[in-house]
Amino acid sequence: MAGADFELRSERGRGRGGLDLQIRSLNPSERAALNEALGLAVRLVDRPTGADAVQELFDSVLEFDDPPEHVVVALGLSFGQLILELSGFEWVRVKDEYGEETCVGVNNTQVFCAPISMIQKRLANRNRVDVLELARETVSTLKQLASSDEYKAR
Repeated sequence: MAGADFELRSERGRGRGGLDLQIRSLNPSERAALNEALGLAVRLVDRPTGADAVQELFDSVLEFDDPPEHVVVALGLSFGQLILELSGFEWVRVKDEYGEETCVGVNNTQVFCAPISMIQKRLANRNRVDVLELARETVSTLKQLASSDEYKAR
């Protein structure tokens, strides 16, 4: 798939380097932080989230050499929300040897993507992207992976 980077794990449920992968639902404080970040994204572009708003925010943040981390997180989570709106997937919290991140997971599987990391990588590389196209490609790839027998249920 062109342009997408995914954090996917094998059916053994082990992360990279052999450490256990943990995927769970968001707890109330994580959900509150998610909602706060999504609210910040709405305020930054002065309109409800959606593909156009996420694109506007991405293009604006790309202009900064060192954008504030909370703005990048708000952008990444807004991108994740776009993926959810296109797919019906769910927010999950993923933990592996590299840390924890709020991710988008395919319901009841160990297939997920890390939208904050996806956005951080593109900003760091100064890559201009069509966020709607990237979201559609991400949904397609996640659905393909989830329908394979390669990844176990959670």
